[in-house]
Amino acid sequence: MANPISGSLRLMVLGVILTLVGCFMIIVGFTYRDEAKHEATTPGVIVRVIHGKSTTYDYVFRVNGIKMNDSGGACKTPLTSDGCREGGQVLVYYGYEPTTSSMLEDFADAAREKLQLGAVLSSVGLLMVGVSLLMRKFGTASDSSEDDHDSSNHDDSEVISIAPRD
Repeated sequence: MANPISGSLRLMVLGVILTLVGCFMIIVGFTYRDEAKHEATTPGVIVRVIHGKSTTYDYVFRVNGIKMNDSGGACKTPLTSDGCREGGQVLVYYGYEPTTSSMLEDFADAAREKLQLGAVLSSVGLLMVGVSLLMRKFGTASDSSEDDHDSSNHDDSEVISIAPRD
């Protein structure tokens, strides 16, 4: 039988990681929700698209005549058919409260998405931590009885000798 303690430890570590990631996403979701209360929109232009493990969109826009630039991983607000390509026009959502930020999607939609995903990840992570604690509590008693049983069946009289070759 595999060692359930190492399995429960892995489950606990994964559960803690999922819980922390979920909590971070919830915090980001609440920040986006607050930004949505003060958001405004303006047209912008994609200046560069970087493809790699994920896609990053660099864009420029103007607020009160001041040229600003930013980047983001989502492009959900194209204004034309080529909006999410270099030179394409997009709708930029921006806000100054509680922080200065912008994105190419509505802050309210982004908040809802982050809050839902964060709640799911945190819930699954906490469930995994609980299961790992139960595995540790109930798994250690059965392991010690199996180890005692297995050790009584071993014949300790056999000796293996390894001698160097000449």
